[in-house]
Parts: sequence; C-alpha cells; structure tokens
Amino acid sequence: MLFPQFRRVVMVFAATLVAHPTTEAAPVLELETRHEAATENRLEYDEFIAQIPRQQALTASEALAQINIALHHARQRAAAEACGGRWIASGRLVRQYGPALKHNGGADAGARFWRFRSFREPQLFACDGFGRAAVFLEISRHLPSWMSIRPAGQITAYQQGRSLLAGEDAFLAIN
Repeated sequence: MLFPQFRRVVMVFAATLVAHPTTEAAPVLELETRHEAATENRLEYDEFIAQIPRQQALTASEALAQINIALHHARQRAAAEACGGRWIASGRLVRQYGPALKHNGGADAGARFWRFRSFREPQLFACDGFGRAAVFLEISRHLPSWMSIRPAGQITAYQQGRSLLAGEDAFLAIN
C-alpha cells in the first residue's frame, strides 16, 4: 500500500518546513512537459512575470500564493467587465521559474525581490468583441504593479493597463 509511504514523505516535508520557515534559498520550480525549450520559443506561449518586493512576501511560498491570488482576482474582474462574466481560462502550464530571490541593481542596489515567470499554452477566450490582446490588457488593469503579462504571439507586455514593448521597462525585459 502506497499511502503510508506517501504519508511519511509528507511528514518529512512538513517537518523540514517547520524547521526552516524563513530560509532564503527558495527552490526554483521548473515544470517541464513535452515542450522542453519553452523559453527559446517564448512567443508561442502566454507569459506571466512578477517581481514581488521581499518586504511584501517573506518566503517563496507566500510570494507564489500572492501571485496566484492576484491572477485569479484579475481574471475574475476582467471576465466580469470584458467577457460578460464568462471565466477567462488559462492554458496548460508549460514551464515555471521561481519564485527565486533576486537582487536589484542600479538606484535600488541591494533591494531584494522574488522573481517569478511562467509560460502557458495559449487558450481561446469566449469574449465577444474582444481579442486576446484586449483581454490581456484588461486583465493587466487589475494586477498589482509588480506583475505583468504578455499574450502569446506578440512582444508587447501589459502592466496595469499600459502596453510595454519587451525591454522597455527593466523588470519586464523578457530575457
């Protein structure tokens, strides 16, 4: 029976989390599927980028939770406004990096933040009169300032209702 073995793994994992709750070495989660070179063909996928200030999320788990909650609420609001209340689905996750603790350069030298990026397969939306780019723009209006999104097939990313070309803003540079 596999259940006792699984339970032991869960208990060991939980004990590790309790023993090291504020560790800074955040695991970089990389989920791979049949698309091994997701970043090489990044324009084929919807991209979500976040840089959460360390003061706002003390751990990688907290940062990931904030990202998921922000995306969920933004999709809900955009669905209500642009899609007649129909849910805006996201495609299958292809690859995810982070959250990983990083340091800023330049004027904010030494400032730390959680860097996150994920790639998802494009999904068709049931939004009458709205294309994918318009739906992504609407979603971005409801996201926090530390998050941006880019629909598949274009180099323009969206942040809080603004269009930004890749590389226009240091944190949005898609590299």
